[in-house]
Amino acid sequence: MSEMWNSVAGAWERNVDFVDEHMTAATEALLDAAEVEENDAVLDLATGPGGAGLAASARVGPSGRVVLAVVNVAARRAAGRRNLETVVFDTRA
Repeated sequence: MSEMWNSVAGAWERNVDFVDEHMTAATEALLDAAEVEENDAVLDLATGPGGAGLAASARVGPSGRVVLAVVNVAARRAAGRRNLETVVFDTRA
C-alpha cells in the first residue's frame, strides 16, 4: 500500500505549498477540535504530505511529540524537526 501512495507523492510534493495554503483553515479547525497544545503527543495517521502533522508540531512545541504515518514526501518535510518522527506501517495485514 505504501508503494502506491509513494508513487503519487511526487505530485503532492510539487503542489505541497498550494495544498497547505488552501488547507490552513481546515487544519487549524482540526487541531483546535482535537485540542492539540503545548507538550501533547500526536499521531497523524495517513498523513499524506504531512501538513497537519507539521502544523501540530508547531503547536506541541519542543517538549511535545508528533509521529507521522507517512509517504516519503512527508518524511522529507519532517526532516530535522526534533519533536517529529516518521513511521511507515505495513498495511497488508
